Amino acid sequence: KKKVNAPEVSKSEGNITGTLECTFSTGNQYYYLFWYRQQRSGTMDFLFRIDESNAKKNGPGRRFSAEFRKSSKFFSLTIKDLEPMDSATYFCALVEHTVRRLIGSPVQ
Repeated sequence: KKKVNAPEVSKSEGNITGTLECTFSTGNQYYYLFWYRQQRSGTMDFLFRIDESNAKKNGPGRRFSAEFRKSSKFFSLTIKDLEPMDSATYFCALVEHTVRRLIGSPVQ
């Protein structure tokens, strides 16, 4: 069973830093966590992906950063110098996966 909790956060613009916090639970030891932003137009923007080993794939630039704490099942998104375009709906998502190993050599 997996569960993600991400509270709604209101923010203001102008040299202000906003942080969105996400907590999660999963029974799977292999997973990816994502942050996405949905603009008013409906466009979805990828922001971050991280896996259970803390391998991170970064998104849109220097104003955005993410923090992952595996032990407390915590994943946050921080946006520096908030701008009007940052007004959007933000999603924290959890995807469970299975690690597969190749045993032997491939045959052609």
